Amino acid sequence: MGIDVVVRQTFLEASYALIDSDFNPLPDYWLTLLYKRLVGGKVLNTTLHQCKGDNCTLYDRSKVRIYAHCAKNKYRKGSIVIYFINLWSRKLHLALQPFAGLTGQGYLYLLEPSPPGNLTSKSIRLNGVTLKLSSTNTFPRLRPTRIDESKLKLGIKIPSFTYGFLVLSGANAPACINNGI
Repeated sequence: MGIDVVVRQTFLEASYALIDSDFNPLPDYWLTLLYKRLVGGKVLNTTLHQCKGDNCTLYDRSKVRIYAHCAKNKYRKGSIVIYFINLWSRKLHLALQPFAGLTGQGYLYLLEPSPPGNLTSKSIRLNGVTLKLSSTNTFPRLRPTRIDESKLKLGIKIPSFTYGFLVLSGANAPACINNGI
């Protein structure tokens, strides 16, 4: 739709704010920062298939969201970013339908409330490390967890009440190679 900017209703304080009254970043700030660093403008089609197995009756599609975009230029052309929200009270298994061009490793940025399960927490962890400004008010490094190709093809486990980004640097997606990012 050509929208290049996101405008938020609340920047300071309130339950939906990016920063608190001491100017410390809140979870939505970190989420937005990662989104801006990883996600490119080209949207890709994704499909969430129904689960398989004994727990399917407990599965609630309204609590799981999955999106895909071409990755920003930080990663090589053809890379994609899959981002997901799991508001379900159970772990999910994210299995990617195999596609011919997938090679290489993935990079997982998993955001969890701290403490786990507390969706109103004012702190958040990235791959197990609590995100906060340093004593000199500098940002921490936002480091992903690397997932090698063999494990990536088996799928990844997504804990309950988490949000994350999975960068597939070797996706070789034609839409992300041919049409610029």
